[in-house]
Amino acid sequence: MTDVQSLTLADGSTLQYFVDDDAPTDAALLVYHHGTPAAGPLDDELRLPARAAGLRIVELVRPGYGGSTRQPGRAIADVVPLVEALADHLGHERFVSLGWSGGGPHVLATAAMLPGRCAGALCLAGIAP
Repeated sequence: MTDVQSLTLADGSTLQYFVDDDAPTDAALLVYHHGTPAAGPLDDELRLPARAAGLRIVELVRPGYGGSTRQPGRAIADVVPLVEALADHLGHERFVSLGWSGGGPHVLATAAMLPGRCAGALCLAGIAP
C-alpha cells in the first residue's frame, strides 16, 4: 500500500511524498522523481520490484504538484535540497534515486549535486534539457 504524507520544511513550505508503507522502514531508500505532468500513488510496477530488491521507495512530489507548495521560478536543481530534507526526515544518509520522464533531469541533478549521498541514479525516458 502507498501512503501519502507531508513534510513541513524550514521555510514553512510543504513537501508531499508517497511512501511504500509495506516496505521495512530500515530498508535502503530509493527516491523516485515522478514524470511530467504526473504525481500520485506509487504503482505496483515500481513498488514491488523495489521491495523485492530490498529498497523502500518514496516518491517526492515536486513543487506545484499535488500537495507540495508551488515555487515560482523554480529550477531543476532546486529539487536537491528537497531530496536532502526528505532523506534526512526518513533517517537515511545515503540513497539511490530513479527519475522517469520529466523526473529524469531531477534525478540527474540529485546525483550531480549530492555525490556523497546519492549512491546511484537511473534516468528512464528522461526529457531534455
